[in-house]
Amino acid sequence: MFPCCIFGTSIDRRICRQSGNFTIHGSLVWPIDFRSIVQKEIHKIFIPYSCIDEIRNWLTVLDITENSIYGDSILDLISTSVTEKERDKFLSSISKLIEKYKNYHTPISY
Repeated sequence: MFPCCIFGTSIDRRICRQSGNFTIHGSLVWPIDFRSIVQKEIHKIFIPYSCIDEIRNWLTVLDITENSIYGDSILDLISTSVTEKERDKFLSSISKLIEKYKNYHTPISY
């Protein structure tokens, strides 16, 4: 009936690095702190957009990075590499199309 909290096991390095705890909400679509019973235990922190860059810098100084959270499994490295290559190819294709058609004007006929 309520969201269920689950403590992760140590079967995966990524779960260990993230202290893998999870919630299952089932068919409930409300945030986990919707129920008053949970509100005493969970605290939301609202971060203004104007602070994001400063917080990101502090996280880097504290070595709280993508690598320290997710690890560097071979599958993660491969998927990141493929994603970057495909993104670069896509951006290159878009740039070529823009260059090709930037002076192309279709006459307007009425």
